[in-house]
Amino acid sequence: MIRQYISNLNYFFFFDKKSKFKAVYLAVFIFLSSLLELIAISLLALLVLILSGTNKQEIISSSYIPDFLNFNSYLIYFIIIFFFVFKNIFVSLIEYFKSKYLSSLFEIFHRTNMKNFLKLNYFNHKKLKSSEFSKNINFSSERTFVGLGEGFFSLLAEFFVFFMILIILSLSISYYVFLGGALIALIYITIFIKIKSITKKLGNQYSENATKIFSTSQGIFRGFKEIRIFNKESHFIKFFNDSIIPFAKSWMLTRFILNILKYINETIIICLIVLVIIILKIYNIPFDNIDFSFAAFAIAIIRLYPNLSKIQNTLTSISITLPISNELRSFSEEILKTNKINEIVNHKINLNDLDGEVQLKNVNFKYENTKILENINLSLIEKKKYFIYGPSGSGKTTLLEIICGLLEPSEGKIIISKKEIYSRDLVNSELITYVPQEPYLVEGSLFDNVSMFDVKNEENQKKFKKAIIDCNLNSLINSVDENFNLKIKENGSNLSTGQKQRIALARAFYKNRKIIVLDEPTSNLDKKTEEFFMNNLFSISKDKILIFVSHNLNYCDSFDEIYLLKEGKINKTENNNIFKLKELL
Repeated sequence: MIRQYISNLNYFFFFDKKSKFKAVYLAVFIFLSSLLELIAISLLALLVLILSGTNKQEIISSSYIPDFLNFNSYLIYFIIIFFFVFKNIFVSLIEYFKSKYLSSLFEIFHRTNMKNFLKLNYFNHKKLKSSEFSKNINFSSERTFVGLGEGFFSLLAEFFVFFMILIILSLSISYYVFLGGALIALIYITIFIKIKSITKKLGNQYSENATKIFSTSQGIFRGFKEIRIFNKESHFIKFFNDSIIPFAKSWMLTRFILNILKYINETIIICLIVLVIIILKIYNIPFDNIDFSFAAFAIAIIRLYPNLSKIQNTLTSISITLPISNELRSFSEEILKTNKINEIVNHKINLNDLDGEVQLKNVNFKYENTKILENINLSLIEKKKYFIYGPSGSGKTTLLEIICGLLEPSEGKIIISKKEIYSRDLVNSELITYVPQEPYLVEGSLFDNVSMFDVKNEENQKKFKKAIIDCNLNSLINSVDENFNLKIKENGSNLSTGQKQRIALARAFYKNRKIIVLDEPTSNLDKKTEEFFMNNLFSISKDKILIFVSHNLNYCDSFDEIYLLKEGKINKTENNNIFKLKELL
């Protein structure tokens, strides 16, 4: 556990010189705060002695008390108040800087993790489960930085206080104090070791069950419409309950163990105190012989009780968190490893690099052992419009993903401007605009959704307005100010299906790239809007390569070439008659 914990600390928190320096800097100030805690304990002991009526001369003569203190005045009380105010302000500032340090590392890790994820090869992205992605990005990250990061600095502070109290009391009273403290610590560590295997198992269960909850809840959210239509609410409530019960059980057990430790510790402390009292009675040591040192020791024991409990709780929490952080680390390392394997030297392709033709030569694509596309040969020429149709599952979307550079062919070549191009090069170019069947919308302004977060300058606003008009979205901006600040909710929940589709089309028009690829773009449009859109599409794409995939054959006679993709093979059709084309299916 210790080796894994240190390894994860280095991975998440101490990954460069700057983060290590800040950690050391914080550790020094935590040590100073521990010194203040020690002084605070002594002052409390002093206050107890004063209030109990102990002989002041006896206290003053003690080596612990500075000569300038005058117990005949109220100065001592003001000193105590001032010290505690100062100490708590100092500790609060350390807590602030510690939180700031951890949050900055949390931010860096999140940003790097998402950056690496967005650089993933599309093929590897498709292998990921969305529930695992959501859990690791959100839940696991938060738990790791709280459980491991907070735990590290908490252990530092508590260990400093614990051992400093033991050392000072041992020097001032007897080395038996240190032995006693070490014995208590040993008992606490023994208890922790005994429950470590349990907490590790609970941590694994906690992580696994969290994944199930994310998966189930996401599925219910996506399937809300069908669930309501088919009246399956009660079934899915049970389905969700089946995933929440084991999570709740593991959560309950982790909280139970963390909370019950203090009662176990309390029992140990009480037993030790009673044992000391029995020993004092056996040896006839009167209680009125207890001096300032012993009072300090008593206060120290009171302080050490929560101190040791906190150390034990922190270690237990770390033990529970480690499986979660291990999974998060594996997730992040796997993404980074995949990116390095797929890393290819990228050559940025400018708009002018397309000299009129894109070729797919003998392209094949396999997923595991299943052939999706077989021997695809296509020549796509500028100023031409291509219509591709075929039955469901024939590989149309896969073909488009290869053309867009999202997928690398298993075999074959992609040639642009008479040069063989890697898919990674193609997807990083500014040649292609892609309009999917289900558009992606972000929570933000209409301008941000159409431009994909371009700078809102005069030129881009003109392009934006033209794209909106070309896609018949005027009604969305008529009631909005001139800056087009219409707010779109998550997944476009405040828009109709047709409006969402037209925003995706407006994005393609706005980008104005040399190749336009559309996958069932008019599937959610009414007839009037579809006709309006198609006319604008043909007008805008006069000098471009237009690739249009659809089941709707109404406009196929307006395209230069029509291709049928069936059983992974593509063939050009010479007839543009709708009935003849349907017969080929």
